[in-house]
Amino acid sequence: MVRCRANTKVLLVAMTIAIVTTDLDWVRADTKDPLLMAALRTHSLETDRVPWDATVDWSSYDALVVSTTWDYHNRIAEFLAWVDRVSEATTMWNAPEIIRWNANKNYLIQMSEAGLPVIPTIATRSAGTVLEAAVTWGADRVVIKPIVSASARGTARFLGDDIVGIADHLMSLPEMMIAQPFQPAVETDGETSLVYFNGQYSHAVRKIPADGDFRTQTHLGGTLVATEATSIQQDVAEASLTFLADTPLYARVDLIEGMTGPLLIELELIEPALFLSLCAGAAERFAAAIASRM
Repeated sequence: MVRCRANTKVLLVAMTIAIVTTDLDWVRADTKDPLLMAALRTHSLETDRVPWDATVDWSSYDALVVSTTWDYHNRIAEFLAWVDRVSEATTMWNAPEIIRWNANKNYLIQMSEAGLPVIPTIATRSAGTVLEAAVTWGADRVVIKPIVSASARGTARFLGDDIVGIADHLMSLPEMMIAQPFQPAVETDGETSLVYFNGQYSHAVRKIPADGDFRTQTHLGGTLVATEATSIQQDVAEASLTFLADTPLYARVDLIEGMTGPLLIELELIEPALFLSLCAGAAERFAAAIASRM
């Protein structure tokens, strides 16, 4: 709340935050933004839900939260240009440097090289390189996905020696890809997503794939269950966050159980689903984190 003096009267001007989304029916139906906006009102913060590609005066907002821009990966160059342009006009969370870095899954390789417990990852367009990596990893199966992707787009699993299947998949998509050893625990235990606001642990969710699948997304039949992260999972998540130069407003740390403990499979810092409807008080904690930055 900003105080403005006009003659002898003090006027209270509410701050307004843009909750940035995309103009798609299935996104508008999601509960993440409405829950957050309701929680922000309890902090006397006004909100507008605005598509990222809308023609608006972004400087009219005191800040913006990149929230449900769930088509960004299909328009990555346009989206990153928008990030650069709009971050000059107002405060953006997460910060543009974090968003740009996180948009390319090469960050997993950087974090692994820094000694963090990350699922082994290579970036390649060569089927032969994938087969060589599978031998190095001792993996009988591999997972291949685009280096810029979301919602399991282009994600597929192959036998580690299936050079024809791997080559066909690489050829079917024009961009750089990453390959990783398949982790069998995902079929039984799923993934665990830990959510942090301003670097503080908030809540966790287990994402369980449908029978016969390994992808945990709900649109592919996966289910979500609120859980409590173990101390070891929290240690791995917090070590991952300390890799960043600055503390993000929000973060989702996706872990999968490896042979020797939890492994980072994704660090979601752009527009992650945060499961606010599944965990009591989550929306309120997110709003409080935003309010503390205003």
